[in-house]
Amino acid sequence: MNHFSLGLHISLVITLILIFCSVEVNAQADEKSLILKNCTELFGPPVDAEQSLFEINSLYALAVRFDSQGSLNELAFFPKYFFGETYPEWNRPQAPIHLSKVEYENLLKRLDSVKSKGNLIKTAANPTTSNFSVRFLDQYERAFLYRVEELGDSLDVHNVRFASLYFSHEIEGKVRKKQKYQYSWLRKDYYQVSVGKLNYFVGREVYLKLRPGRVAKFPAVGPIKGICDDSNCNP
Repeated sequence: MNHFSLGLHISLVITLILIFCSVEVNAQADEKSLILKNCTELFGPPVDAEQSLFEINSLYALAVRFDSQGSLNELAFFPKYFFGETYPEWNRPQAPIHLSKVEYENLLKRLDSVKSKGNLIKTAANPTTSNFSVRFLDQYERAFLYRVEELGDSLDVHNVRFASLYFSHEIEGKVRKKQKYQYSWLRKDYYQVSVGKLNYFVGREVYLKLRPGRVAKFPAVGPIKGICDDSNCNP
């Protein structure tokens, strides 16, 4: 291969790499714009565009969070008083706030039009209770849902206080460790992968392919706040 042909080959490779990167960045930017557009159509203009914060109703708000690449990471719905420091008028009511089973299921259906989570795979309840509440972790095809409910007498939905949908997005870094994660005494294990000090959940196929100590790029859910491994908890 002569110098001209070699230079042309290198130039072509660089051009293809730049095109690929441009397409990926544009796709992520398009997803962010589409997600925010869908939320605006459902809930009206954001009350705080910088934080992508929307008002669901008189008691609840939706926080839309993206990763550093612009991919959707989380749809979190909380009582509005959680944001009381920023919005003093959103003060805490005297009576406890929750979503009934019907209100919760209707909201999940609405959020599916923002981005679909897919079908439910399994659910598990954390045995540790506090403030008369119990925490659940639901695995869907394309997301995990962390929800906190008032303490009930079954695993059925029972007055949801708040919840967060965490969607699958691309993670890249050195895999520190991987393990099966037991969230419940029912032994419904999830597949956990740790990168740096953060912990993620992945599907079984991805889990089997990953190797600790190696750098990898893979689809994962999280980091979910408060989820821990043996040494670190997600902030």
